[in-house]
Amino acid sequence: MSCSPILSHHTPICHEEFFPRGVKSAYAERLLRLSSEAEAALRPGAPRGTLESTAAARLPPLLSTYHERYPDVQIELVTGESTALLHRVRSFDVEAAFISEPFCAEGLEAQEAFTEELALRAPKTMAPIKGARDLRNRTVIAFATGCSYRRILEDWLSMSKVVPERVLELASYHAIVACVAAGSGVAIMPRSVLARGPRGK
Repeated sequence: MSCSPILSHHTPICHEEFFPRGVKSAYAERLLRLSSEAEAALRPGAPRGTLESTAAARLPPLLSTYHERYPDVQIELVTGESTALLHRVRSFDVEAAFISEPFCAEGLEAQEAFTEELALRAPKTMAPIKGARDLRNRTVIAFATGCSYRRILEDWLSMSKVVPERVLELASYHAIVACVAAGSGVAIMPRSVLARGPRGK
């Protein structure tokens, strides 16, 4: 299982962070007011980050309902893997992001959104997989380093001291599923993605 939380910044500003206690000035008050106004003005249009799997399998019905209720509100989404999205939240490139465990979110707020069940996909011609050792000398097909699901698979293999023969990095689940079906290797992905696409072993 893998938990997919929403990460966001929430850093309230108080006068004492910048000015000594008891020191108040019209200039300081004006700066803080302008800062709050600027933040409020930028927040509605700030993009949201999401994993590709979340964008494909989880968000469409939610976005459809949201747009029915708020037709004048535009939501910009950017996709990426967990590590890159964490960096973009911290650098304020995106307002918030759906990512997957494991991750380190120090300094950010996190809220569980849903739980994904992960599935190991293998070519139909491959013998049944009973454990990590059955994947010796196999190619792992995955997103680039930084993908949480890839990390989960690599950690599972590492516990049995299994090192993939090679890692084939691709940029979409469609390509990953196609390569697994062609016999190029094995991959891990959420079942919610498989339910909306080609089914493998």
